Amino acid sequence: QEVARLQKEGWKYTKVAYRQVLFFFGEISLKRRVLVKDGQIKKPLDEWLGLDPYVRFSPIVILKIAEMLTLSSYAKTSAQFNYLKNLFISKDTISEVRKVFTSLYRARAECQKDEDIPKRQVKRLYLEGDGIVVKAKASTGRKKIELAHFLVHEGVEVVNGERRLINKHRVISANHYKAKQAMMDYIDQHYELTADTLLITNSDMGIGYGPAVFESFSKFLGGRWEHFWDEYHLNRLIFRQFQTLSYLVTEAFNPVQSLYKAIKKHDKKEARRILDTVASMIEDDESLAHFENFARRLLRFFKYTQPALLRGLSHEGIGVMESQNALIADRMKARRMSWTVEGAETVAQMVIDASEGTLRSLFFGHWRSEWQKMEAMPSVAFFVKSSRRGQASIRHAVQANKSGRRLR
Repeated sequence: QEVARLQKEGWKYTKVAYRQVLFFFGEISLKRRVLVKDGQIKKPLDEWLGLDPYVRFSPIVILKIAEMLTLSSYAKTSAQFNYLKNLFISKDTISEVRKVFTSLYRARAECQKDEDIPKRQVKRLYLEGDGIVVKAKASTGRKKIELAHFLVHEGVEVVNGERRLINKHRVISANHYKAKQAMMDYIDQHYELTADTLLITNSDMGIGYGPAVFESFSKFLGGRWEHFWDEYHLNRLIFRQFQTLSYLVTEAFNPVQSLYKAIKKHDKKEARRILDTVASMIEDDESLAHFENFARRLLRFFKYTQPALLRGLSHEGIGVMESQNALIADRMKARRMSWTVEGAETVAQMVIDASEGTLRSLFFGHWRSEWQKMEAMPSVAFFVKSSRRGQASIRHAVQANKSGRRLR
């Protein structure tokens, strides 16, 4: 029917072409009619099935490979398709699928860069950041790759008894600066922050995620700002610090519990007294130097340990990054896995999209048709070249006029 419709529009039938395509129900040999018009070639059956040129797999098979890839390694993904569907898909094919998604992410970012989106006004905006370290392949010339991960949301809502983050968006990149800029661009594109908007940030205070990083967000976006030293990481830091100093704990003096209470009351003077008392009891010079570094850092950033309730806020929605990192870490760390920078970035983003249920929209979303229209447009170089030609002709005309030559 489609061929008959196209022939009425002037398309000419030229030949029949064959191709092998792997579907979930097996490999099929397709016989397609090829139509030509004004130098353009059209294969209606390929378009109807959504098949890209020179690709041996149907779109659904590619999507399912990608979804499985977010859960298991290349080798296990290959084996699972063989066991469950009796389809032989090699590790090299799975690697090619990953590269396809790398290209799709780049294209979508370019397509959405100048997208006009209605801005939302919110009273509170929550922002967190943390790093995920994975092993690098030897070919990269480095031992590890640190993925910078930022998350923004508008708070927590309860849906069918399940707590969910409102309008959650995550950015991940092997380049910390690019991840930070991408998150700034996203917030600036989607939110209209006023002087009444409160930006609430939270981090483990590690390198690249200290108060100064989030203060730069606040200055760029405007509005009020509150930063928290993540409670889980702070408590774990204190616990580990005192593990080697357990001999100081007595019935009369438990420095760990006393320090927890001082932080809960946000009593810096009491915290300083406890730290000084502990320091005076340490006899080993190396242990003392290590403890003094910990004490200085804790007191320096003590204002960020103030609990949310003492700031007139709720803990709801603060400190969610650890659970968000867990899915990526479970997929990409240990099990002798190593990564290139491009592969680590893409698979991490795929894991995020799969968990959010948006991986399918990347592959089948409306943005792809918009991107195809953009790609069909002449490049910037074409317009620059055309402009230069126009300028040159004007300049020659002016010079000819000055020389007295007659212009036609």
